[in-house]
Amino acid sequence: MVGDFLTELRKVLGTTLSRALTIARTETLRGHREATRASYQANSDIVRGWVWHSAADERTCAACWAMHGTFHTLDERLDDHPNGRCAMVPKTKTWAEIGKQYGIDLSDVPDTNSEIEPGVLLFDKLPAEKQIGILGPAKWAAWKDDQFTLSDLVGQTESTIWGTYRYEKSLEQVLGEEKAKGYTRLALMGAARNAGQYSVSDLIRAVGFGLRELSNDELQKIVEKVAKAGFNREHTSLVKPEMAGLVWKGKPLEVGERLPADEWHFVKHVLARQEWPEGTSLDEYLESLRTVIRSPENGIMISKYQCVYWQIAFIADSGQWRGVGGSDFILVEYRDGYGFWVTGFQPVDLQKQLQVHRSEIRWLRKMK
Repeated sequence: MVGDFLTELRKVLGTTLSRALTIARTETLRGHREATRASYQANSDIVRGWVWHSAADERTCAACWAMHGTFHTLDERLDDHPNGRCAMVPKTKTWAEIGKQYGIDLSDVPDTNSEIEPGVLLFDKLPAEKQIGILGPAKWAAWKDDQFTLSDLVGQTESTIWGTYRYEKSLEQVLGEEKAKGYTRLALMGAARNAGQYSVSDLIRAVGFGLRELSNDELQKIVEKVAKAGFNREHTSLVKPEMAGLVWKGKPLEVGERLPADEWHFVKHVLARQEWPEGTSLDEYLESLRTVIRSPENGIMISKYQCVYWQIAFIADSGQWRGVGGSDFILVEYRDGYGFWVTGFQPVDLQKQLQVHRSEIRWLRKMK
């Protein structure tokens, strides 16, 4: 029965009920606003202009939040979007200005205009969850990252149906397609909500997507996290033929036996390949890798490895740590999501090593 009623109503109205209500609300409010503005214009000896006033609640769009508290002259219309709830608040001249028109000194009468705090400041004071509810996670993260201001979201367009009206710009309109996609990916991964308090993983991905630059504090946060991570000792790898026969912990190694990650890399690169000086201990090897990571002169690069893993590489001169089988540089890599180093060695061809199986390469800092 309800379905039949709605069908008949649609026939009578020539459109859907929601569409009819939108037209009714919008045009009724438009008529009210224009009548109000005409009244202000008729009293221009008293009224200077008007101030945009939004509902400033969780249903208010970002554009109307930004417009809230902005001053407009009497020849400007309040061109709110369809279904908009915004209103005009009169801005009168001061008592001194009014008195002067009539030859009366009213300079000692205090200003009685109501103070309307700008919407951009009110929005700043909202709890993060309410801000996210208004902007959405992706747009909120970009706003928190100072990619744009709230006022940048205000668009103005013209329609043959609605005339000129304000609207909230999309993230793509404000940032461009690529950055908008990046922030959307952050939102889908749940990282966007951490904007302003990004974890190391969030920062690596944000930079990897090309969304933003890192502050010095953020870069240092990554450096310290990676330096403390080390190899994952719970992960073991098989001894390779080149490592077999080497004496480790008092006995020769055999192909097929397993070593913890830190010992495996040490045996391979220090004992087998002699990339570090003879006599280098496991602790010294690990400390040399931490030194590379913390060096203020190192190079730092983020890339996607095998199109799957985000990795961050630290490169520095090998210096005193170069052995007979070593090279000019030490490379240490940390894998996001895994949370540990995945390698630490002296590559023969550094440039090739930093290109093979990699995409979305971004340098945070070039080597000095």
